[in-house]
Amino acid sequence: MAMALKRYFLRLTSWKGLGDPTAKHCYADIVCDGATEVESVAKDHEHLFSPDEARKWGRIWMERQRRREACCLIEGGPQFLDPQEVLVGPREYKRDVNRLYRQAEDVGWWEGDEAKMMELCKELHDLNARHEAR
Repeated sequence: MAMALKRYFLRLTSWKGLGDPTAKHCYADIVCDGATEVESVAKDHEHLFSPDEARKWGRIWMERQRRREACCLIEGGPQFLDPQEVLVGPREYKRDVNRLYRQAEDVGWWEGDEAKMMELCKELHDLNARHEAR
């Protein structure tokens, strides 16, 4: 029997705020979904990373974690219900969620097509529920 998929989130924090795509340098931490309070399970606040370096740091941490449990690493945070990019995870889950993420980008997120975003978020919710039920 397969284990439920545990979701970890790579949060990139810069002087401009959480997850600012224009930031050139950021701190990185990884939080776990489902905790009663968001607490970092891994962090590096001693080094300033470029966003790509932070993603690489997260991937290295996740490869070690995947040896212990069924899990994935998503860039963003557990407080967001929109599709977020999966950096590391089971092939099928990563493919399906990243497809939803690209579709959300294509429609311009909530500002572009609210009805389509509602559909995408529902599909993401259903997809996560299937993986949690395993």
